[in-house]
Amino acid sequence: MPVIKKQGKQVYADDSPLRSLPVQAVRGNIVIFHSPNETFLPAGFTLAFFMDSEESAQAMKDGKLPYKMVPNRARFSFSSAPITDVWKKANDKGQESILGVVQGIVDANEIYVDKMTVRPGYKRHTINSKLIQALQSNFPDRPTNFSGPTKDGSKFIKSFTGSDWKPAHGEQAEY
Repeated sequence: MPVIKKQGKQVYADDSPLRSLPVQAVRGNIVIFHSPNETFLPAGFTLAFFMDSEESAQAMKDGKLPYKMVPNRARFSFSSAPITDVWKKANDKGQESILGVVQGIVDANEIYVDKMTVRPGYKRHTINSKLIQALQSNFPDRPTNFSGPTKDGSKFIKSFTGSDWKPAHGEQAEY
């Protein structure tokens, strides 16, 4: 499986531009955790990570690398932006190998993407698309819905789905 690296403004999977590769070519770089039953997490809670290498992905699967979760917006802070702040916080060893995160719920009815974010410098190189495609292949025949997106999230959803974002659960966009 390819090693993902940034050269200038381009992101490569070995010697090929990442955006030119299908998700199957980088499937070994993707880690999906899914909690089908309620534990300390809600039933269906799902995290998908895009890692910089298959070795990093395997280390995360083996519990040797910590994962990243996007926190909820601070209750009284309107200046926080969790999907960007997550990359600014002090990282545990190994978290630099995480290039993208998708967080949500997958149940019998849908794939519900609550949060998605890509490490700065790696955006616009199809990392979110590949994570969503991996979820769709793991959980086929379920529609994909998105929570209230940011402006950038709305642009991604339109380019990914071909249509504007529509609230699935009464959400509003986070403009």
